[in-house]
Amino acid sequence: MMKKILITIFTLTFVLFGCISPSDEPLLITGDSELRVGESITLITNTEDEVIWTSSNPEIASVENGVVTGVAEGVAEITAQKVANKNNFATYQVTVTNVNEQDEDEIKYYHTKILTIDEENKTIEFLNVPYTKYTDNTKFYQLTLGKELIPITIDDLYIGLENIYVAGNQKTKEIEVVLLDVKVAFTNIRVAIRNNINDIANDATLYHDEIRFSTISNVRIQTFDCTTKLGLPGNLNFRIKVSDDGYVEVYNKDVLLMRTKKRIIISSSSSITVSSIYRSYGNPSYEGNLEVSLVNSRLLLVNDVDLENYLTKVVPSEMPSSFAFEALRAQAVAARTFAYKDIFNKTYNKYGYSVDDSVKSQVYNNVYTNYRTNNAVTSTKGIIMTADGNPINIYYYSSSSGLTASAHEVWIEDQIIDPIPGLIGQNLALDHVTGLPITFDYQSEESMLEFFQRIRMITPDLNSPYHRWRIAMNKQQLTNTIKINLPISYRNTPNSILTYENGEWVSKEIPNDIGEVTKIYVDERGTSGVVVSLIIETTTNKFKIYNQYNIRFTIRPKDAGTTVIRQTARNTDYNYTGESYNDSVLPSGFFAIAEEGNDIVFYGGGNGHGVGMSQYGAHGYGSEGFSYQQILKAYFSDVELTNITFIYTPLNNYNEILEEILYK
Repeated sequence: MMKKILITIFTLTFVLFGCISPSDEPLLITGDSELRVGESITLITNTEDEVIWTSSNPEIASVENGVVTGVAEGVAEITAQKVANKNNFATYQVTVTNVNEQDEDEIKYYHTKILTIDEENKTIEFLNVPYTKYTDNTKFYQLTLGKELIPITIDDLYIGLENIYVAGNQKTKEIEVVLLDVKVAFTNIRVAIRNNINDIANDATLYHDEIRFSTISNVRIQTFDCTTKLGLPGNLNFRIKVSDDGYVEVYNKDVLLMRTKKRIIISSSSSITVSSIYRSYGNPSYEGNLEVSLVNSRLLLVNDVDLENYLTKVVPSEMPSSFAFEALRAQAVAARTFAYKDIFNKTYNKYGYSVDDSVKSQVYNNVYTNYRTNNAVTSTKGIIMTADGNPINIYYYSSSSGLTASAHEVWIEDQIIDPIPGLIGQNLALDHVTGLPITFDYQSEESMLEFFQRIRMITPDLNSPYHRWRIAMNKQQLTNTIKINLPISYRNTPNSILTYENGEWVSKEIPNDIGEVTKIYVDERGTSGVVVSLIIETTTNKFKIYNQYNIRFTIRPKDAGTTVIRQTARNTDYNYTGESYNDSVLPSGFFAIAEEGNDIVFYGGGNGHGVGMSQYGAHGYGSEGFSYQQILKAYFSDVELTNITFIYTPLNNYNEILEEILYK
């Protein structure tokens, strides 16, 4: 008669140790902890020394040279003991299960969580569910608060949902039913952790070749479907790498502990330190679970963490904790809204994350948490900005030039798009004598140059060192940086990087020799004052760059070959008073260009994309007595503050509900 295993959900294996001498490393056993009757699994130790294997109950599970065979249903402890030192031993608990053949066709039911959604390949990774494939016949339903079952579609599901129930067919290995209970709501956020957050223009920085971990508490490592799992003791370092034949491998030192192509989930009762990456304070540690998956022969690291906990590490990473407290609270609401909205955007659903930990999303866990920023998060718990009941598109940035940008003039490909409600640019610059608005003509580059060369004025951005800046580069420096970065910008956004050819602008590969830069000028500017497109003329070519992001990441002072100085001024200065050197990118898309001798000079203001809330501006408003609600409404129009806190009580009778749907 055929036998099969009944998977036990959330089984945790603890490893026990014998007493050893200080010079002898503790023995460790790893491997699967469950097997079927008649099935065998192999356990591994962390030593090459000879060991003796024994079973506490050979009638349940026998063992020989680390190979455990299931004999009868039950639990047994497997012991490995060093021959050279009998005080050095470890025990490992295995569970043997037995299910009758008649159950082979039975549907299995799970309370689970959505980890990934790949609509192209029709797969969903569910936590602790061994089936991923859905079909055109899969039934998707929602159970409303009034206990009404209504049909939904795959489009109504999002990664991170935990109020999810699934019926899986053990024979076809397919998902039969997916049930969403009550509503779409989230307590956690799934964050991709980059190996380097300093160069987001390089997509390779999102991935890892090897990841090293440490934690003080016991660690559980499992495949997402819980078909393979192991337990490790605390204070043990382990690493994950990709093998030459494309497997994800988990090692303790040089001992292989797990080998799989599936997503791996790492959990612990304490935070987990990732010692292979660095942030401003050193090796970062993470609460929640860490997940490792294989993407194009490299490793993707994702942190599945409580949303409020996430924010305690975003707010101090994005805004100085010394800023006005109401500004910190406004930042907490803005960051929460940004994260919540990005879940609904579904941009990276197939990879299992909603945001990453860099400025491409929000900087996360780059500095230590502190009391003031923690309090800003907890005192605004659950509050986001909404319009018509939905989270709004939220943007914020470091500092303005006195002008804020219109989103439809910034987030573009090759032309200005339709205005985005609530994200229309404002002129917040006032004359420091009269208090009247400082006007400009966005269609006149002479007028814009005069505006950006003007330093002294009243703006909300209190004491910002980016209020005004001046960057002078000679043509050789510009040639150097553009030669390096224009091909990268083209590869990332080919429709935004155009070449003038036969009387028209076309998207084509950037040549290795772009010629020597002869001229750079603004081609188009938005009504808010932000640069929309820039033209670069060389001795052999003519290029047009759309989108201020592409412009800033193409003209990078750090790649100029020799030192480039950025002069800086605050809004209370009359002249430039500070300097910095070799910036990574142009600070903002608010600038005008002048030719001065052999130099092309960028006169600009602000730092960041310029859309939405200026953080220095929020600080200024907060210092003037504005509440966080008033600060937010100064930058975002026609929004409401909504509390999205969700306390969920799991269903007790989900088997019956899934059966009802199954046989509808």
